[in-house]
Amino acid sequence: MFDNKGKMTITSLILILLIIFGAFALFKELMILGKEKTIQKEIKDTFGAIRGAAFTRERGLNAIYDILDRNGISESHIDDVFLEISDRRIKYSVSFRIESDLIIMKRVKEILIEDEMESMR
Repeated sequence: MFDNKGKMTITSLILILLIIFGAFALFKELMILGKEKTIQKEIKDTFGAIRGAAFTRERGLNAIYDILDRNGISESHIDDVFLEISDRRIKYSVSFRIESDLIIMKRVKEILIEDEMESMR
């Protein structure tokens, strides 16, 4: 028992590697959550700035695609973009995938952002 004092065993090496990998995976997950919140806030802020009588469906869709492009979401990862403009409300829904590389595997997270706001018409 005293022969291994101060030496690393295979079990402790595997345990340390699992802890490091878990911390790395947690960091990547937090980065994805941060990106999701950033995109959600940018869409809401942009729609808040451009809504009004001049707000059209084409202008709203272009704004959404620009925001997704700025945040590194390619068009192949965008599943669905829905925008409905009525007299008093703007409803939008954006569905996309974020791919996370976790060294030994890839993880794909499906993200859905839905919200509505007044149109100020």
